[in-house]
Amino acid sequence: MKEIETKLTDFNEKEVLSILEERAAKLSDRIQRRWVFDLSDGKSGIDEFIRIRTDGVKTTLAYKYRKGTGLSNTEELETEINNFDVAAEMFKKIIPTYYYQENRRVTYKYKDAEITLDYWPMISPVMEVEAPQEETINNVIKELRIVAKNKGNISVAKIYAENGIDIHTYKELKLKSTND
Repeated sequence: MKEIETKLTDFNEKEVLSILEERAAKLSDRIQRRWVFDLSDGKSGIDEFIRIRTDGVKTTLAYKYRKGTGLSNTEELETEINNFDVAAEMFKKIIPTYYYQENRRVTYKYKDAEITLDYWPMISPVMEVEAPQEETINNVIKELRIVAKNKGNISVAKIYAENGIDIHTYKELKLKSTND
């Protein structure tokens, strides 16, 4: 299956939230925890990995293969699973390169698109627009008058790299708790 999405950065968060609150349906605001098991060789520019992710309500296992930055350049296979911790322990036994990551995700629905604002440690928010067709993504961005830098379908690791941070130097990337 193809994953069709784009990531947007360098936007006015207050302005975007105002637009979304006015024009889109808010679906959720949750903390996501994930294990990422890297299958890439690190040289070819191809991004390939297995991800186990939970938001406390739904837990999924996904395989992703991103061979470019085009909106339709990612193959994704995803299924729901019922045990985040056991699945992570299984994959740790067979894939030696893995990372634990957390982010906060606020999700909106507008027409046929899902729009998320992702809050990651150490970087500015990242918006993602996903839809069944590229045309829908472009139309939604235009209709909502979202002003941002369109990055295409790139990995979060590349967004971190653009901010001078190698995400893979962090075996654990956690959100700060309110007690920190």
